[in-house]
Amino acid sequence: MACETRERELNEHLAYLQANAGSLILSGLSTILFPSSPKKEKKPAGVKPREGAAGAPSASLGMSDYLSVAKNLVPVFWEIAQPLITSWGIRKIRQWITNKIFHKKKAAPQH
Repeated sequence: MACETRERELNEHLAYLQANAGSLILSGLSTILFPSSPKKEKKPAGVKPREGAAGAPSASLGMSDYLSVAKNLVPVFWEIAQPLITSWGIRKIRQWITNKIFHKKKAAPQH
């Protein structure tokens, strides 16, 4: 029973990560690129730190967590980049061919 409960919790966490991968990456990158010093609020006595589903204190996500999520988004970025790279390549090839066909040859220097 405990294993099934834990497996269900992990599946819920993974579904959340997949559904919110883009916003998690953006927030992580913005935190890395624009670090701010958050004001720490003093908690009243007797208030416990926030705990996760398993009863352990929740840990903040580290850089490796963001990188693993970003690794899963690489195919999405590649799908976006392919048409851009293809159109750029076609333009360059067309420009090269046009220059080869219509380029006037310089006259040889006379001695």
